[in-house]
Amino acid sequence: MEELRIDKWLKVARIFKSRNEAVEAIEAGHVKLNGERTKPAKNVKAGDVLTVRKGQKYSELKIKEITTKSLSAKLARELYEIIGGNQEISEELKEMIKIIEKQERENRKGWKDAKENKKKRREMSKFKYGE
Repeated sequence: MEELRIDKWLKVARIFKSRNEAVEAIEAGHVKLNGERTKPAKNVKAGDVLTVRKGQKYSELKIKEITTKSLSAKLARELYEIIGGNQEISEELKEMIKIIEKQERENRKGWKDAKENKKKRREMSKFKYGE
């Protein structure tokens, strides 16, 4: 198999416990494929790089192999190579993220009344996630 949906691969590789959990993380923007946000139906192939955020830690994984079979934890670790280990977010960056998320919530409250906030939200998202 050369390609597989990203949500299925994340479940098979045991990055997430269930496919539903993987879908939620992808839709929330916690999983990036080759540095860009993605959708759960996007196909991945060997050589792709995933950036996964779980809690306050980021991991960068390079996909080595694609399979649809459920594997043991030991064999599942052989499907990928960890490029950037579990990097913890600095306290300073955590504070900035909290401020930005608070501002995003405030912007979302009145989005129907002021559509120009969409541009501001996108700018804040670019600043926050470096997209």
